Amino acid sequence: MAIDAQELIQGNYFDGHSSKAYPAFIHFDEDGIHILPKILGDFRRISLAPNEVRIDSKIGTAPRVLRFGEGASFTCPQHLLIDKLAKIQNNKAGFLHYMESRLHIALLALVLSVAAIYGITVYGVPFTAKTLAFHLPEATFLEDESVLSVLDKTLFDPSELPDDKQTEVRQLLAPYLDAYQHLQPNIHFRKMGQPNALALMSGDIIFTDEFIQLTKNDDELLAVFFHEVGHLKHKHFLRRLIQDTLISMLVVFILGDIEMPDLIAGAPTLLLDLSYSRDFEKEADQFALEQMAYFDVPINAFTQILTQLTSASTQTCSHPEHHQADKEANDGSYLRSHPSTPERVAAIERFIKNNQRLAKKENPEGLTAK
Repeated sequence: MAIDAQELIQGNYFDGHSSKAYPAFIHFDEDGIHILPKILGDFRRISLAPNEVRIDSKIGTAPRVLRFGEGASFTCPQHLLIDKLAKIQNNKAGFLHYMESRLHIALLALVLSVAAIYGITVYGVPFTAKTLAFHLPEATFLEDESVLSVLDKTLFDPSELPDDKQTEVRQLLAPYLDAYQHLQPNIHFRKMGQPNALALMSGDIIFTDEFIQLTKNDDELLAVFFHEVGHLKHKHFLRRLIQDTLISMLVVFILGDIEMPDLIAGAPTLLLDLSYSRDFEKEADQFALEQMAYFDVPINAFTQILTQLTSASTQTCSHPEHHQADKEANDGSYLRSHPSTPERVAAIERFIKNNQRLAKKENPEGLTAK
């Protein structure tokens, strides 16, 4: 097919069935609009009447988009030629072009967009994740042991804690396990090289050998146990999975299906995930404090174990999944998965000051002391 390039508008053709772009030209005359995509090495002709083509509004210097057929489109940066084509269709400047060409309207739209994104990420995503987490059937995750299996293959080694010590810990926790039996907690011991404790959405609570060895008394162990139960109570593991998914979808929605380095694409999700993680830790801390007060466990034991965990973590090179060290109190909080130790200790002190007689009040979880 002979083609006179002087009569053509150059751009890219998308067939509406895939994201593949085909080099293409558009030619328009009194007979209509003709799209000439180069597919499999040869140009093909798609002829359309002017009213079968919709020209998107001009937005800054972004390429213009002509839409037609079942999802097909043609993109082109040559605005003057597209404007000429629009005149043939008697198209006026679109609403979006009108809006973005006025600075005060564009600034207002920017402010509203930022406010909307802030509201969605700070309030909408956590609320949605919490609502979904508490309405999913229990069977969808309580019987799933795959997470612990993966951790056993990648992060943990078999426990070397003596059997009598494991039995002692299980006996200490047994009355409280009964109190939280609706959460189906199950105690495990593993060796990790770090003092650590974590709770999985299946109800598994893992204490590392190093953590058990670090605790100086039963009260410190109970403080961390209550903290981990708080994660189960508030379904933090599942909520985090849902929130990560929602934030990833939001990032794709805002940035579009574009190619960029993974670090740049993942940065917003990472920072927001760290922020959500800090909120979860605060919520679990609050739960632990309330349960310690109810069960008459000295609140100061929580402060002591946090301080010991921080000290132990700063002496190692790696960072554990849980109770991560805060090497400096003035580190950027947005880069931490946990609140800083001084921040957590201050919250404990406020709790002690404001809840001196909480143990005499009705237990917030409706539990019965053993």
